[in-house]
Order: sequence, then C-alpha cells, then structure tokens
Amino acid sequence: MSSPFVDIGSAMVVALRALDVVDAVEANRVPPLKKGVASAIVVRLNGSQGQRAGVHGGPVDWETDYEVEILVRYETEQDPALAVDDILAAAFACLTALQLTATLSVEQVLPDPSITWDFGEGEERFAMASFNVRVTHRTQGGALVAWNT
Repeated sequence: MSSPFVDIGSAMVVALRALDVVDAVEANRVPPLKKGVASAIVVRLNGSQGQRAGVHGGPVDWETDYEVEILVRYETEQDPALAVDDILAAAFACLTALQLTATLSVEQVLPDPSITWDFGEGEERFAMASFNVRVTHRTQGGALVAWNT
C-alpha cells in the first residue's frame, strides 16, 4: 500500500498520460527525457507540510507540492519556447480540471500561476517548462493513510 503522496502523484500521471500531445509521462524520474523520446512530462513530489486539524491523534491536513516538468527536443530553427508551448498548455489545463476529492481525501488541486522556462543547447537541444501544483489533502492521525480510507 502506498501513501497518499504517491497516490496523488500517480493520479496526476494517469491524467497527463491521456493527453495526446506528449510521448511519455513519468513520476519522479531523473533524467526525465530518455534517449529516443521527443517529449516528456515528469511529475515530481517536491515536499509537503502538514498541520494537525484539532487534537493529538486527529487528522492531519497537508499541503503537498508537485513539480510538473515538460521537456521537448527541438530542431535548431524552431523557437524553443514554441516547441514546449502546446504541451505546457495541455498539462496546465489537465491538472487545473483534475478532480481527486472522492478517492484520496483531496480538498483542492491548484496549479501555481508561475511557470519557469529553460532552454538547452549543445549536442541535444531541449526546451523545458515547469510549474508547481499544490494539493491540499487530509490523512488519518498517526498514519499516512487517506482520511476517508
């Protein structure tokens, strides 16, 4: 049995794999862009902060941050920002619409309205865009198990 932190990240990966604009979607992979793959999304568990909701032994409310990183190999004449743009837009929209409340005691999935871009040149040219998603959820007191389990 896995913790809600892993389960939530896995649910995000499943939702992103349904997009038809990307070759691969992985969880917590380094390096994210495997040889021979033109585009990939990686969902990485970044960190989590919990707060007890009431008395000792009661539930814990968590704010868990996931980084969503999109990488695309591009051709030399192509604008690198444009190369990653369609996948970025699709991933952001997908996770904004994601509903996880019923199964994982999730209150909210909220993509951060802040995006970082990076462009690499050398043997392989790549474009990268990333954004964070904050998920608020609840676990049982004294256990890393979803509240409604």
